[in-house]
Amino acid sequence: MFGYHLHVLLLHFLLLCNFVTSFTPVDTPSDFHEAVFNVELSSPLNTDLLQQLYSQLSPLISSHQISLEAPHLHNDMYILEIYAFTPTAFQSIPSIISSLSIPFNIKDIRLKRSATHTRDSRYISDCSTIRETYKSDNTSMGLYHDTDELTTFLHQIVQTYPSLASLSLLGHSYENRPIYSLLLTSSNSSSLSPSSTFKPAIKYIGNIHGDETVSREILIRLISYLCIEYTSQTNPYITTLLNSIRLYIVPTMNPDGFEMGTRANSHNIDLNRNFPDQFQDDINSPKGRQIETTTIMQWSEEETFVLSISFHGGSLVANYPFDGTKTAEVDSSGIISKTPDDEEFILLAKSYAQKHNSMSKSKEFPGGITNGANWYVLYGGMQDWNYVYYGRFNFSLFVFLISL
Repeated sequence: MFGYHLHVLLLHFLLLCNFVTSFTPVDTPSDFHEAVFNVELSSPLNTDLLQQLYSQLSPLISSHQISLEAPHLHNDMYILEIYAFTPTAFQSIPSIISSLSIPFNIKDIRLKRSATHTRDSRYISDCSTIRETYKSDNTSMGLYHDTDELTTFLHQIVQTYPSLASLSLLGHSYENRPIYSLLLTSSNSSSLSPSSTFKPAIKYIGNIHGDETVSREILIRLISYLCIEYTSQTNPYITTLLNSIRLYIVPTMNPDGFEMGTRANSHNIDLNRNFPDQFQDDINSPKGRQIETTTIMQWSEEETFVLSISFHGGSLVANYPFDGTKTAEVDSSGIISKTPDDEEFILLAKSYAQKHNSMSKSKEFPGGITNGANWYVLYGGMQDWNYVYYGRFNFSLFVFLISL
């Protein structure tokens, strides 16, 4: 017992240390769950060094032993957070970082929760903190909410904020996992049909690709933040926002892919290549499409959305239509494929990117924005479908550098 407590004391002592460039291995407690490393990168960001680090860490990433957050600017330094989910990763990461002479420290050590530990109402009041206490047992996804946890969270939001939030079950995946839409708007009532108010409707859809998981958590945190801020009545911006719009949030379109850790759904189909397309599949019908795609299509037809945002990973950029081109070859990437509303799309994309510190400073994408086809061509995407068949402005926000 003394040895166990000594290990814990040593680990917590390391949390108090300044950034270091070398690391002496410490025995890992038997109930280790995960650790969080803070990696300090210079500003401006050395992308070559970052790529070297990603390359060194790639075996741990592909085996789901670690996940990474996007670097964020803090006190004139970029901080990269690395989450280690296994003792092997915990022991390996320090030597990998040190080999590149990059300063780092251990931000946190988290132990496994007791099997008898259960959630309570605090989970709603402080999602970002309690989420890390009641984390998923799915170690391949680390801190991310699994299907049961996401379902519990959404139902608790509705119970806690009944005048602000209402929940709709849109359908189920092939593996019978639920696909929910949460509506946030002031004076909400389930007895009112969505179109019975003149408030404009906006929808956010995350986790379209199962391994692009950051958007799922971003939307969960956004839900919690909006509910808390609106209820506190101390944030005039949030109060005005939810008094003026109806915000529909779908945290995951691809729950099967999330649970499997794969880009595609359980039928191995990329859902963002499965929508009707003006250039290659010009029949706006759900017939023959994947059940998740059909679910979103049928729901979207029931409401007049004025703006839609789909969230992705793998880069940091605000992407706007068209993704496809009249040229059939997929290798026609690099050609700007404009919509009739190209200027408006650029203006809206810039309005987001300019408020994102890292995105706005992108070297790959000037101003942090790109026309979809100019980056790479794809057909059957959600954003082109929304615009072509319903005239709705749809953006694809890429909010994380690596898909995990």
